[in-house]
Amino acid sequence: HDIGRDRGGVNEALSSARVPIVVASIDTDRLFPPRLQQEIVELAPSALPLQRISSPFGHDGFLIEVETVGSIIRKTLESAVIHRA
Repeated sequence: HDIGRDRGGVNEALSSARVPIVVASIDTDRLFPPRLQQEIVELAPSALPLQRISSPFGHDGFLIEVETVGSIIRKTLESAVIHRA
């Protein structure tokens, strides 16, 4: 998905986001290396610190490391509920 389409580009879209952004990165992902995820975090003022997932499975790690990915999602949702209450 191109978040920059009709929003003035990726940088503009990220810099104007008004919601917390959670970014996770697989340390061995060669398709979307961690440095690109870190760039998203740096461009988005509302981004939380980069969540790093260690996995020998490269890009497929987000499909295989279900416990770790699930934990990140769970913590994010719990935080959203707490802040909303």
